[in-house]
Amino acid sequence: MQILKFDCIESTQLYLVESLRNGSLSAPIMVVADVQSGGVGSRGNAWESVEDGLYFSVAIPFFKLPQDLPLESVSIYMGYIFKEILNQNGAQVWLKWPNDLYVGSKKAGGIICTKLQENIIVGIGINLKVSDMCFGVVEVGIQKEAILEILAEILECEEKKFSWKQIFSKYALEFHKNFNYGFHYKGSVLAMSDAVLCDDGAILIENEKIYSLR
Repeated sequence: MQILKFDCIESTQLYLVESLRNGSLSAPIMVVADVQSGGVGSRGNAWESVEDGLYFSVAIPFFKLPQDLPLESVSIYMGYIFKEILNQNGAQVWLKWPNDLYVGSKKAGGIICTKLQENIIVGIGINLKVSDMCFGVVEVGIQKEAILEILAEILECEEKKFSWKQIFSKYALEFHKNFNYGFHYKGSVLAMSDAVLCDDGAILIENEKIYSLR
């Protein structure tokens, strides 16, 4: 997988989306930045300003994804794989439904997914050092480059690729960590305390089935 690195860019997600649209880049490809001047998170939010972070977006053709993966739950699939890489290298991160990375009770990063043409574009950002301790910090024992190389290898190598069933079975065991939190939906914050996780990654709450990719 080709990896493009920038010292500073407005947004890895926006850059990759525009580059795929105009044909200057093609998937699979990863774009990485040391600094984002206008990074975009879910619901259009900007990434929190941090002293040091890891910001990247990866474009993957649909045919390279597991055949059993519901595209609506790709943020859970990718987020769980990424958090496992971090945890296997010393971090203490968990995945809050549908697309936030937490350390303890503090948000330390997030995932945003976009469908474009025949590709899925996944943007991930994590805090490595912050001045405001209201935000979580991911303390990992390997360099940024090594994290990305491990992820790229998992996504490219058929022998190392995980099925949705494998990822979901692990995530389901940790889903209870969500119960003290809420999430934004249609302009409101819904409590997760009564949410039921469905086998396609959606949740059933207040008699409505809600997916992570809107």
